[in-house]
Amino acid sequence: MLFLAVLIVAAAVVLLARRGEPRLVLLGAGFLLCIVGGDPLRLPDAFAQGMIATMVAPICAAMGFACVAQAAGCDRALVEFLLAPVRRVRPLLLPGGILAAYLVNAAIPSQTSTAAALGPVLLPLLLAAGVGRETAAAALILGASFGGDLLSPGSQDVQAVAGAAALPAFELGARVLPPSAAGVVVAALVFGWQPRTRPAADADPPGG
Repeated sequence: MLFLAVLIVAAAVVLLARRGEPRLVLLGAGFLLCIVGGDPLRLPDAFAQGMIATMVAPICAAMGFACVAQAAGCDRALVEFLLAPVRRVRPLLLPGGILAAYLVNAAIPSQTSTAAALGPVLLPLLLAAGVGRETAAAALILGASFGGDLLSPGSQDVQAVAGAAALPAFELGARVLPPSAAGVVVAALVFGWQPRTRPAADADPPGG
């Protein structure tokens, strides 16, 4: 039995070293170890007990929603919807892009996923409007990282703080919303005042 357990652990290490899907490898290894230990139901029992924890279920639900939204293309549809009002008004593109990223981050609780969803649509619009590459990239990162995910009651940070403060997640979100929204609006306005002419480094080379 000990030999089998060591063999399973070694196989899991090899699969992880070969860049196997970590969650699948660890889940499979854990299930095999439970079988070797004579208690195959221990894994689902432990999972069920963990899901009862206050933080786990909302976080998993938020992550699942984000995955489904991305798989169905809803994230791109949301981006197109939020950017539609500012597409034809160039002075609003920069602040509007920041606010759009902030709102997308509320639906997709991942800064990287938000930037990936918004970037292919927002960046070409900003560059075409004469915004420098550095400024456009900074606007995208700022909007995606300003804390829009804190508006989601399923956010990991919201769940952690709500648990520590003994507050419902929705009540905490209501307290976070005013200063967060005010901050992102101020940031968007400041970026909106940036010069909309490309710096020399961004300009196309002669004959290019």
